Amino acid sequence: AMQLQEIFAEMSPSLSLPPSISFCQVYSRVGWRQTNIARVPANPKICEGGTGDAFALGTRFNSWTRAEVESRFGDRFAAAVFAAEPGARIGPVESPYGWHIVLILEKLPGKAADFASRRADVIREWERREREVARTELLKELVERYRPRPAPETDDALRAEIEVALAHIQS
Repeated sequence: AMQLQEIFAEMSPSLSLPPSISFCQVYSRVGWRQTNIARVPANPKICEGGTGDAFALGTRFNSWTRAEVESRFGDRFAAAVFAAEPGARIGPVESPYGWHIVLILEKLPGKAADFASRRADVIREWERREREVARTELLKELVERYRPRPAPETDDALRAEIEVALAHIQS
């Protein structure tokens, strides 16, 4: 049990959930003029679509992390949506695709991983480590027993790689 807790402590940063945001948007590839902005439906009808230009990624985005928003919409867009509070309608906000009017639906704070909910992940990692130890011990035993060496016709570069690998196994 202690070993599992130690593995969990090592893994917990990667097991934690980052903050996320849900939003919907109306897109314009050429930009928004004041007259066009006035035609965008009021909250929450903005999420129903039918206004603006067709957008390949869709209208609604649920539980996206900042990294996901940045990778699809760019840093400035991500900064704008993550700075806004739920219920806010912001924009026009520029992305690499064009301009967006955005309604922030929900913001969820990050959540630290807890051992109970991630126990299966920790056990899988412990099993992976145990297999690696067993594999390494078996390789050491086989190298010790059979003393493999590169064949005489092996070229120098490959011979050097084989010798480094064998030395690594024996260490």
